[in-house]
Amino acid sequence: MEEMENEIMQMVIVALASAPIVSGITNKIKENTGIEKIEVILTAILVGVALFGAVAYLRDYPLVESVLMGILSGFASVGAFESVKQTKGE
Repeated sequence: MEEMENEIMQMVIVALASAPIVSGITNKIKENTGIEKIEVILTAILVGVALFGAVAYLRDYPLVESVLMGILSGFASVGAFESVKQTKGE
């Protein structure tokens, strides 16, 4: 049980650490395409899944875990972006 908890914690840490990368890519897509609201959230999740899917393919990691990390990373990037946006008063 403890081993599973450690593995889950590692997944969360990696997903949170990669959130700025996903956020940056999503922001560039947003600037170039003009997407808004729910589309930004979906784009962030897709970028996270694509990023971790590529890592899974290149590093031979389990695909299911990588997809979950991508989803977590996408949601974390959206949350970080929204908190910065509210802090700036936009």
